Amino acid sequence: MGLLNAYSRIQMFTPKRLNDSTYIGYGYGWFIVPHSGHVMIEHSGGFRTGFSSDIMQFPDIDLDVIVLSNQWNGGISTFKIGSIADPGIKLVSDMQLKKDPDDKRTQMLTAIVKNVINSSGTNDNLGRKLFLGFMPEVIGRVLRGFEYLTYIDGLDMKTKPMSLYGETITRIIFYKTNVNAIKFLSAYYNNRGELVCLYPDGD
Repeated sequence: MGLLNAYSRIQMFTPKRLNDSTYIGYGYGWFIVPHSGHVMIEHSGGFRTGFSSDIMQFPDIDLDVIVLSNQWNGGISTFKIGSIADPGIKLVSDMQLKKDPDDKRTQMLTAIVKNVINSSGTNDNLGRKLFLGFMPEVIGRVLRGFEYLTYIDGLDMKTKPMSLYGETITRIIFYKTNVNAIKFLSAYYNNRGELVCLYPDGD
């Protein structure tokens, strides 16, 4: 018998909601976030005393990646290992830039990100919703100096949609930013064509 029952495990790996019903990318001790068309469950840790660790799960392809290092800043990429183990896990940094098929959409997303960065008061809810619970001041800090998005590629998931945050996600648009702190930002759309969230797909 395990330490946790089935109900507890489900709760642990289910994204929670704030009092205003906004989803956050976190369960009980685990981040539950999108990555390259997959639901990813992840958590990491490390400290200056000399260690780092990361565990990453992709339930839909039955893949777990665990990295343990005796160096705090060893620089081992769990994402890279995952992409080697399964080609379906694509690194945004490896994608080739393509011609933007929808300039208006990119301009609109750029305006949305700028609005969230500069928001106060009435726009707080928008920032929390699109950035999975992060406060606008945090978004503003990590995206300081943001000016534009550069289209990289898109992923149509209509034949294999992803269920996350109470939505059916059927399209992902990958972008590059002009900010070093968050180099990539992906836009996730539901089956009604509505923007669900913006997430910095990691590498």
